[in-house]
Parts: sequence; C-alpha cells; structure tokens
Amino acid sequence: MIVQTDAVVLHAMKYGDTSKIVTLYTRKYGKLKVIAKGVRSAKNKVGAALEPMTIASVVFYKKQNRELSLLSKCEIAIPLKHLFAVEEKMAAGLALIELLSMTMHDEHEDEPLFSSVVETLCAIDGSETNTMNVFIAFIIRFIHHLGLSLTLDACVHCGREMGETTGGARFQLTEGTVVCSSCASTSALSGMPLSLGGLKSMHYLGRTPLGRSTGLTLSVQVRDEVLEVLQTFMRYHMAGMRPLRSLAMLSR
Repeated sequence: MIVQTDAVVLHAMKYGDTSKIVTLYTRKYGKLKVIAKGVRSAKNKVGAALEPMTIASVVFYKKQNRELSLLSKCEIAIPLKHLFAVEEKMAAGLALIELLSMTMHDEHEDEPLFSSVVETLCAIDGSETNTMNVFIAFIIRFIHHLGLSLTLDACVHCGREMGETTGGARFQLTEGTVVCSSCASTSALSGMPLSLGGLKSMHYLGRTPLGRSTGLTLSVQVRDEVLEVLQTFMRYHMAGMRPLRSLAMLSR
C-alpha cells in the first residue's frame, strides 16, 4: 500500500551506483528503512531531503513482511537552517538521532515521542546559546517516557530536599534516585557521584519547557557530568545502549 507520513531522517547509506538505503523515524510507523532509488544522480532533487536530522514528508510503498519499503516521494517539511552551521548544534542534533537509532524498535508507532523529537530538533536549530541544554532536557523526558523514573528533588533516605543540602549527592542507578552526602557517608552507599550543580541542573531542565531550557548556563564540567550520568543510567536499564559517539564533538 502507498502511505504518507512525516519523518525524521536518522541515517542514510549508499546503495548501488545511484541509490540510498535510508533509516527513518516516522510519525505513523516508528522506525523503518526505505530504499530511495536514483537519489544520488546529478539530476535528482530529493537528495537534500534525505540528509540526517532532516524533518521530511515522505511517501512510500509499504509491504508486509518486507525489510525495505520503496520510497516514492520525499520533501523537506520543516527547514532547519542552522544545525550544520554551529558545531554544538550539530553535536546535539546528531546525538538525538543516534539515541533514537539505538533505542527505538522497528515499526513501533509513538506519535507523542515523534512530536517531542521534532520539537527538540526545532529548539536546537533555533537556540542562540546553551544548545546542549535542549538535548539534556530531551533525554530526561525520554527516560520518563520509556517508563523509567528519575527522582531528583529529595534524598531517598532522609527525605531532605536536595536544594537544602550543601554537598553533592550519590545517584542510584538502580532506582534513579539520589542520596544526600550526609546519608551517603553514614550508610556507605554506592552510586555515581553527582555534584550539587549537576543535580540542580538536571532537576531544572527536567521541569522547564524545551524552548526555555537554554536560559540556564552550565559550565563545561557540569554539562559533561550530567550527560555522563544520564547516559550511564540509560545503559544500565536499556539493552544495546552505547555511549553517544556524536557527543565527542563537544571535546574539540
């Protein structure tokens, strides 16, 4: 059958002399692969709409029990003009589609998540400062969307609000909770060390609309700490999750 849907391009690879195999994350059908015939020829105008991170409108022939669908039409739905102009924006956008490629199951429809992905890409593209905050905010929402829990506002042992503490905390990978420095020292609890700045940043970004997340300025140290904690938590709970290679661009 012929179907039309919005999509985000996750990956594209050369196939034959003029074609591509493209992995899409679609609104109606989740993640799937299509073959785009002839798009690498000089006369073809579709190629620009099949670059990674592109938000596109696609039409393809979908057949049951076929690994590849045949792409019929593809055009850019929402132009993102700045993603490749600034390295931090490119790192954030590539990390987002890399995360989806690793974690999404084939043909699992999730329209709320798709809408969140589009909103995040647009917020990254439109950001003027603190771009990585948008991606961090997305990760926190993504974790909750998958049914995992992050409880960051109070110590899980004594109940004291973390904003009242003066030291850092220990982040518990098993439960997604935090333990204040006092309880951690007296109970000899394990877990990842998390600075008070990192903890407050995660708490703020998890509750702030994506479009306003760039209002918080993080030091490089806190930004990298938060990204490491969130990635480690996802790797602990999600099979096949690997460190996001796209984030290596931030160390340049």
